[in-house]
Amino acid sequence: MGYYNNNQNNWQGAPYVYPQPQQQQQVYGPQPMPKKKRSGATEKQYRTRDGVTGLCVHAWNYSKSRGMVSVKAFENSKSVYSEEKKLGKNKYVLLMFEIFYHNSGVKILELANYNLTTGKVFLKKINMVISTKAPNGGFFGQIKRK
Repeated sequence: MGYYNNNQNNWQGAPYVYPQPQQQQQVYGPQPMPKKKRSGATEKQYRTRDGVTGLCVHAWNYSKSRGMVSVKAFENSKSVYSEEKKLGKNKYVLLMFEIFYHNSGVKILELANYNLTTGKVFLKKINMVISTKAPNGGFFGQIKRK
């Protein structure tokens, strides 16, 4: 069906049709599984029975070569808070990180500065980074250089 202008035989196009709301299509058959999460990290505040509050960091990573690796870090009386002198934007706290390899049962202790502003820490002994403020539940993994 076409429209004519001033009773002339000139084609002017089809009329405008308002779009109909689309309905969800039902998909039959097997659905693709979402990709498994292989790492995660969280930063939380804790409170003891005495009313003392502190910072704790938990992270985990699973890979075929290393297996399950988990990291715990808690603030204690020896933790030191510091701040950048130049810009003053980044704040750090020195924490003791306990790295545990579940397959072999090996525990590694490492002191590292946790950046409170960005939520990142680099563990030199195992060449891995923890980022608690990364989207989708944090990140704990190796640093790959290009």
